[in-house]
Order: sequence, then structure tokens, then C-alpha cells
Amino acid sequence: MKISSPSILDSIWFKLRKGDYVSGEDLARELDVSKVAIWKAIRKLEKLGYKVEKARRLGYRLLYQPNLPHPWRIRERLGTKLIGRRFIYYKELDSTQRVAKELAEVEKEGLVIIAEKQRRGRGRLGRIWLSSVDDLKMSIVLKPSNLHPVKLGLFSLIGGLAVAKALKNLDVKLKWPNDVLLNGRKVAGILVEGKVEADKISYVVLGIGINVNSKKRNLRGINATSIYDVLNEKQDLAELTAKVLNELDLLYMKIGDEARILREVKERLGTIGKLVKVIGLDEEFKGKAIDIDENGFLLVDVNGSVRKVLAGDVIHLKETA
Repeated sequence: MKISSPSILDSIWFKLRKGDYVSGEDLARELDVSKVAIWKAIRKLEKLGYKVEKARRLGYRLLYQPNLPHPWRIRERLGTKLIGRRFIYYKELDSTQRVAKELAEVEKEGLVIIAEKQRRGRGRLGRIWLSSVDDLKMSIVLKPSNLHPVKLGLFSLIGGLAVAKALKNLDVKLKWPNDVLLNGRKVAGILVEGKVEADKISYVVLGIGINVNSKKRNLRGINATSIYDVLNEKQDLAELTAKVLNELDLLYMKIGDEARILREVKERLGTIGKLVKVIGLDEEFKGKAIDIDENGFLLVDVNGSVRKVLAGDVIHLKETA
């Protein structure tokens, strides 16, 4: 099932969300649609997991709503200027990243693709990101104006920073280039893809995956964790999604002042100061991570010589340099 938002579902949920009875006739009149259209929309909400009571002469009343990041539940908490102007929500999808890339050419920026269940979520270097319905999976379409292609890698750090700021009360650090660590274990990953034309970025598709409510036994990866695993408390997926998008929107508005963004990144970047192993496409080496440059590339001291890492896997070693 595919849901576009805003739509009639947003409007009906907004009217029903307080749990009071609302007549179908009143809904139809206020939304300027037929009562049949209202009934069909209610049926669609039920298929999405909502429980709606129907009473003669009283109308409809919302009894239960699932803990899922449905667009209308996110919109209620959203305070963005650009990101989230439109959502497309899928009950099941192979990859939010794939759909976002297909739509990036024709859609305005700010589009958010969310999947309830993702069969083949994508990570860096062609890896698979495994997740459950208890986790957050989304991709955002951005179209920065007049931004040089060398800046594309910054978006991994911006995405990670948005997640870190949304989880501000927890022990969250960034791991270069695209991981978010909670208590030293991976809780989120960022995937950035884009299209480059001549000397500027045409569009960016920013993928964000967060282990939210997965239990420890369901986590994949020996160094993975979830927010539930740490707090032993279920999180509201819509509320967390809105927090991440709100933070991302604020950071995106700072594009053009990358130095300001990088200062915030460095405050949370756990890679700096660590002894690391860098694994590239055709080489690997060890050294001490000492900084990131103005484009977000990692600077590593290797036996007194500073090397710039543009891409690759970076492993934090146990020893400190």
C-alpha cells in the first residue's frame, strides 16, 4: 500500500485524533468530499492498523493508533521550512533509497519516502541494511543550489548530526563517515547518493536508518544496538521521525556556512583522536584520526604524514594513539 501525504487521510486523522465522535456528514462537508469518500478513507486507515468505532447518529471515533511513522502523525510535530513538504509512505518496499532516486528528478526537494517494512534496505558500498517494522527507514530528496560536488560527502555528516541532536539526552557520538553510535554501538546509519552535473550537485538523496524499538535478539551485527536496547522503553516512531527531520531542516538551512556545521560535527565526532584502520578500495592503513577538513574529509596522521581520506571504511581500534 502506498500513501501520499498531504491527503484526505491527514485531514480525517486530524479530526479524529482527540478520540471524540465526528459525524461522517460533518467530515464530508468540511473536507468537501462525499460520505463515500470518507468511508473509503476510514477503511484505508483501518488497513494501516487504526481501530475506528462507527456508531449510528454519532459517527466515527478513533480508538487506537499504531506506533508507526505515518505522515499525519509526523506532521503534527513537524516544524520544518522545507523538509517534509510531501511524504510518500509504503507499508512494504524494497528500498526507500531506490524510490527517492527515481523521483528526485521530477519532485521538488523536501520529499520524504518512508517504509514500514523494507525488504532490501541499502547501506554503503552495496551492503544490505537489515531492519524491522520497529525501526525507522526513510530517504529525503534535497536539491542544494550551486553546491560543488566536492561537498557531497558533507551530507553523511549532516544526516548523522541530525540524528545525534534528535537523541540529545543520550550518549551519542558520530563515527566517520556515516555511522551514529549509542553507548559505543551502532544505532543508525546514513547513506548519501546524488547526481552531479558539471560543477554542481543536481540532487542529493539522504537515507537514514535508525534502530529504534528492535529488541537485542533481533539486532543484526555484533556491534549494533537500538534505543530500546539502551532505555528498555518503546519510542514513538512518529515523534522521533519529526525530531530528526526538524533537526535536519535546521542544518540544511545552514548550507553555505559549512564551517558552522562542521564545528557542531566535531563536537560529536568520536573518530577524532582515535587510532583507526582505514580500508579503501585498493589499500588499507593505520593511523591517528586528527581532524576533518572543510569538505568533511577525514585527516589521518600516518607516521607523521597527514593523509586525507575521501571514502572507505574506518574502524576504531581499541588502542588509543
